[in-house]
Amino acid sequence: MSRPRETRRTVLTEELTWPGALSIGRLTGIRLMPVKTDAEGLIPEAFDAACAKFRPRFYTMPTLHNPTNATASLARRREIVRIAREHDVLIVEDDAYGFLVEPRVTPYWELAQDRTIYLTSLSKSISPALRVGFMAVPARLHKSLLAAMRATTVMVSPILLELATHMIETGAGRDAIVYQTETARRRQRLAVSILGDQGSAPTSFHYWLRLPPEVHNAGFVADALAGGVAVTRGDVFTVLPGQEAGGVRLCLCAEPNEARVEHALRTLAALLATSHSDAISIV
Repeated sequence: MSRPRETRRTVLTEELTWPGALSIGRLTGIRLMPVKTDAEGLIPEAFDAACAKFRPRFYTMPTLHNPTNATASLARRREIVRIAREHDVLIVEDDAYGFLVEPRVTPYWELAQDRTIYLTSLSKSISPALRVGFMAVPARLHKSLLAAMRATTVMVSPILLELATHMIETGAGRDAIVYQTETARRRQRLAVSILGDQGSAPTSFHYWLRLPPEVHNAGFVADALAGGVAVTRGDVFTVLPGQEAGGVRLCLCAEPNEARVEHALRTLAALLATSHSDAISIV
């Protein structure tokens, strides 16, 4: 007798994922299940096995993944779409950072419009104050998603919509994107020159600083803070409690003073050069 598949509401995602998705899962009772990743994000064989076990939906950030900066190739995306079709899985694609990559990476939406919900936002590309997002969905889901949006947000502020329209039509939004992309490029080069290229992407806002196995994540975060540098600890991105993240996320573009960014990076490099083998994890 074959074993019945799990029927609880399950959403697959990368083994490290955006903390907002974790919060939504806890609030709604949706169970998020991690899928193994590599340098291109989701590993197809792991995704296929998870789809076969559960009756899932699938949340993913395939371009400049938060926090690891992984970006899936077109070949990898086509394979993931093939598996999603085979198992009839709905894809929720978070493309918040897609604007930073040139040439543009083909999103899942263009490969599988019949089963993809595509999400993006002006809060990343233009300004954090511009809380305006956009969604493209299959026609069959229009009615239900409109109802969900009315229930959760009622409506977007008309003032914000007017400002967003103005910035798009005048080209000011494009200017903001160019400025942010060039700033990210410059700061990534700075980070690579100090920390190496193992957690970088040419135009990402973030840098994923992998820690040696003997370095405790919480201890490193505490030591960095004691040195005047705030980093995001890795466990806020882990899907399963107790899962080892293996790194911390650095936000390179929040600080306007580039000299302070360089000082912070050098402080972190000095911490890494110090032995932390006896550090005690802070719980």
